[in-house]
Amino acid sequence: MSIIVTKQVSDFTPRPALVNIMSSARSITSISTPLLKDSVSDLPFEDWLPRRKSRLGRPDYQPIRLFKAYLLKIREHFQYDTTLVDKLHDNETYRDFCGFSKDNIPSHDTFSTFFQKLTPARLNTVFLKLDHELTRLGVFDRDELALDATDILSNPRNRHHPDPEAGWGYKSDGERFHGYWAVFVAGTVSEIPRAVQVIPADTHQSLAAQQIFAQLNQQDLRGATLLIADSAYDDKKTYRSCIDLELVPLISYNHRRSKIKTYDALKPSNWRKRSLGEEGIWLRTQYYHLRQSVEHYQSTFKEILKGRSVPVRGLVKVTQYLLVGTILSQLYAIINWSKRTGYQPRYKVTLDQFLR
Repeated sequence: MSIIVTKQVSDFTPRPALVNIMSSARSITSISTPLLKDSVSDLPFEDWLPRRKSRLGRPDYQPIRLFKAYLLKIREHFQYDTTLVDKLHDNETYRDFCGFSKDNIPSHDTFSTFFQKLTPARLNTVFLKLDHELTRLGVFDRDELALDATDILSNPRNRHHPDPEAGWGYKSDGERFHGYWAVFVAGTVSEIPRAVQVIPADTHQSLAAQQIFAQLNQQDLRGATLLIADSAYDDKKTYRSCIDLELVPLISYNHRRSKIKTYDALKPSNWRKRSLGEEGIWLRTQYYHLRQSVEHYQSTFKEILKGRSVPVRGLVKVTQYLLVGTILSQLYAIINWSKRTGYQPRYKVTLDQFLR
């Protein structure tokens, strides 16, 4: 078997004692809608959201207000746009969060049209902008990276009409499900997402990993040296992509198609060991346990969604829905980080507001 990676890991130095001094920035408890509103208002979301192309007709609702309504829909688990409209009519707190008056609430068609404009590409841009902001605040300064996928159940109209774009997949415990994989990269200390991709459950997770590597190549990884993943990503492309990003691939060995059942029993000439070298093999032993950080984030993500199912159908809509949930978790992270560190370079949020 030919060697696909020639770069050795002797150039990389792992950071010692990866101890989380502060509690994780992923917490979603005690974050009120006023705090979330202030965090959104103090970021340049207007530059990241769709704009109206024509000045004819009556004025549009401001995109930032419609976007806040989408955040509210995810946060409060409103399944339909009509439900969102009804709640805005009934609840002054919700109207204040979005910036609507009681006599000027958009129709469900207005919300639907705007939400359609928030394509996965547009939302991914927002995600990357927030990732840059979190990086600038120093949230990721002590992070390595962990990669994993979590199952998202599809939304059937009924048992005879499953989501046609979803697929059947199997979890690690052998449980079969119909839906999608949400593949995340999260920081090992912050436990905040750095990248996300959504694929049907019958698509191999390693394909989503390649899309994730292309995204990570655009980001400031702040000196991360390790990428940790389970055996679903044990292939040559993943190893090569990691080392192209100057990350050491600490990936669990997949023995299912091999007669050799353990990593230690592999010959020194095996491409995995030759790719890592002695130092990489040692790092694999010492730091693989940090993979649990991405599992911690996935638990938080499912708590935001109140479970592991989505109220929409189709790959594009599911991706939109999950990206907005991920963006919501990034905003929570900004609030938590500012609260604990008191570091607020340009935000209106004050510590007094956190004690409401």
